[in-house]
Amino acid sequence: MIITFSKLAIAKHAILRDMATAVEMVVNEVSVDNYRLTWDHDSPIGNLLASITWAKGRRVRFTLETRDAWKKGSRTSSAGRHMCKASWEAHRDVLRALFKLDPQASVKTALAIYCGRDDFEREFPATGRKNIGSMMQPKTMPECTVR
Repeated sequence: MIITFSKLAIAKHAILRDMATAVEMVVNEVSVDNYRLTWDHDSPIGNLLASITWAKGRRVRFTLETRDAWKKGSRTSSAGRHMCKASWEAHRDVLRALFKLDPQASVKTALAIYCGRDDFEREFPATGRKNIGSMMQPKTMPECTVR
């Protein structure tokens, strides 16, 4: 996915001066809060990782991956094979956190383009109803989430 931060948010938040670091920090925070792999007394490690492909100007291209394909936050293929890819719900949580940081950001994903937080909250649920399986064995993204 590609996120483009707004000019206003960059001027307002010092953290957004380095976009790639901001994305990594947000993903790590969501990962530790919602998809933790360690016990409370250990150093916090979450299951989600931001794999940043490139960062230019206000734009960052990244994918969400997981450390453990069998733990919460991961997904399976429509055939049931476990993958180190982030679930539909993990994408939702990370995008909500990014839109909290910059409500006017725009995000382009494989399934949709979101122009700001309001558009995201309105359009994101529809992506969960898209078929990722076959015509004979239909599956939706939420059905492929590792619980």
